[in-house]
Amino acid sequence: MRSWSQAVIAFAIGGLLAACQAETAPEDADADPATAEGGHAEAFDAACATIDADTGELLPGGRLAQLDIEFRYRAARTGDMRSGDVQMRLDAESQVEGTASQLVCLWERYGYTQFEFEGTNGQGPVGLPAQSRGTAFLRGERLIRAADSRVHEQVSVGGPLELLRVGGITERDGTGPDDICVILEYDAALGGEGQRTITAPGIHRQEAMPPGELVGDSHSAMAARSFGESEHHLMSRSFSICAGEEPSGPTATGDAPRGLRISDDDRTWTRSGSWVGHLSAPAETRTVDFTMHVVPPTLALDGS
Repeated sequence: MRSWSQAVIAFAIGGLLAACQAETAPEDADADPATAEGGHAEAFDAACATIDADTGELLPGGRLAQLDIEFRYRAARTGDMRSGDVQMRLDAESQVEGTASQLVCLWERYGYTQFEFEGTNGQGPVGLPAQSRGTAFLRGERLIRAADSRVHEQVSVGGPLELLRVGGITERDGTGPDDICVILEYDAALGGEGQRTITAPGIHRQEAMPPGELVGDSHSAMAARSFGESEHHLMSRSFSICAGEEPSGPTATGDAPRGLRISDDDRTWTRSGSWVGHLSAPAETRTVDFTMHVVPPTLALDGS
């Protein structure tokens, strides 16, 4: 018969072995993103409940999950123009780049995961928290020459993102697979100002210039609106990213960027490369890189 001390040692060793096995046990690769955090999300699922119209009682509804987003949107213009003795050279570029996380409610309909971007507080619909970080800039120069005159315009403005989020996702029902789109919304306050220098016989003058005048195309990704002399916002602050094939060449159809790919488990959505169907093609080139992962929630419902 073992002594009491031997029994204690055996019990302790057995406990350590069990703990090691628990730590090294493989995670379930197919765990649902709304419950994979050991039930963490289940405490929040009331935010995705439905409300009984007669009793006001909360009924089981969607599952809370989180979207983690990476986004980069670049545009560029380079070109020379000549008309008589007037020459113009333009080099300009803009970029919006950032990451974001936001809570969403997941529902299963038609055999697909569906997304809803409002929850409930027990009394009615409410927005769900989101956080974003990133930067945006617009910069470039234009040089115009005519006889003995010269106009040199320079712009360099930038600032942090104030908003980056998914505003909506098309409901999927198995029909029209190329009609599936993600609506992306973004905004940034761009600080700084542009400058115009005018040189001619007997004249040398510098003046402030609104950055939006650099390109002069309201459809451009670089089109900007000014609020005072030192705060500017890009006019394009939302577009859809859709499934289907991107056209092979510039067409200026105004079509959304295509090429969105969705994983078989609906948890990873990606799109990268050129966007050629925009209305400023072919003078302006654009690339859109986007990744969205559906993951267990880590944001708190109060946005912290």
